[in-house]
Amino acid sequence: QDHIASLVVSSSPANTNNALRTLRRMLKKAHEWELIRSVPVVKLVEEHGREELIEPWMEAKLLAVTEIARTPTSKHAPKSSNYGWQPLRDVLLSILDAGMRPEEVFRMRKEHVKWDNDVIFVPRGKSLKSRRYVPLSERLRTALLSRITDGNEGWVFPSPRSRSGHIETVQKQFERAKKLAGLPEDVVLY
Repeated sequence: QDHIASLVVSSSPANTNNALRTLRRMLKKAHEWELIRSVPVVKLVEEHGREELIEPWMEAKLLAVTEIARTPTSKHAPKSSNYGWQPLRDVLLSILDAGMRPEEVFRMRKEHVKWDNDVIFVPRGKSLKSRRYVPLSERLRTALLSRITDGNEGWVFPSPRSRSGHIETVQKQFERAKKLAGLPEDVVLY
């Protein structure tokens, strides 16, 4: 019980419930192997969905902020050498218009964009059943066309510094844009 109580306090409800499910399974196995007489009841904690979702007014503010060109002399310029809002803006459009998860957007390949059918093929996602086609809106089409200049295969969001070959996060840019847009702190990218 002490172990369960420490789990509930120190972790998110989803992580806590994963640990509690594992504990349940271990206790059931111990009972099957006759190591314990009975299996104690292990109750899961209540999980709540995200408190804040990106609403239309938030989307408008984020897109307005990321449309402003940032230069080294701009007051919005970060300290790093990356002064633009790319790849965040195109990742954001992919998430908003196609409903893709950030990881799915990062792993998007040029050959996954089916221009003739106005869809993007998502070969894998969070679960095994997440393989699907998602819509390609006009503004997303425009954004992706500017990224995909030739017919070669490859990542839509390449990164020469990453071992995977594609970008793996836009979190710093998102946090900066969210702050400039005046969005609540608990808004997440997806």
